[in-house]
Amino acid sequence: MITSQIKPRRWRRSRLFWTRQRTVAVFSYRYDAHLVADLITNIDPVVDGWIAYDDRGATGVFSSEPQRRRILLDAAHEAAADWILAIDPDERLERGTAERIGQLTGDYRRMAWGFRLRELYSPTEYRVDGMWAEKFQYRLFRAYDPAKYRPEDLHGLWYPPDLGFKARNQRAQPLSFKDDGAEAADRPPQSLPPP
Repeated sequence: MITSQIKPRRWRRSRLFWTRQRTVAVFSYRYDAHLVADLITNIDPVVDGWIAYDDRGATGVFSSEPQRRRILLDAAHEAAADWILAIDPDERLERGTAERIGQLTGDYRRMAWGFRLRELYSPTEYRVDGMWAEKFQYRLFRAYDPAKYRPEDLHGLWYPPDLGFKARNQRAQPLSFKDDGAEAADRPPQSLPPP
């Protein structure tokens, strides 16, 4: 089942001028439904709406991630999204993202912004060593015709690599996600700065 909330377009400051491009967040949930309310609260100042795919009614243990993504991309296209932020219910955007989103989405070219992900394993601790310091995922991208979506692998890109997207890394790290995995417990944590 698809649910959504789309707000009227609003003005945002880009690098050089003001823009009214619509940024829509898309996500699906099943076992992490209890995290959706906090996610929506977190992304509300950043996006111009959200579209969610409720997968709790699925009969199998797993459902098709590419199929869920295609449904979400279709819904974002119908909502006239100019930019799409693909996010999961267990991920959170850092403070300051709302002020920067206009700068990232002010470009009319096919861009895909990659964010360094911080894997949180407690409310105040995350990993910054080894492979955790190098993880980037391209989650904010210019909307495109969803008929061109071709999933290549599980958890792969949300956009086709052959459509001419220019991938850029956003070093300000405005995207974090919580990982409750035990693999993070074997090294000393880095503390989050105080609020």
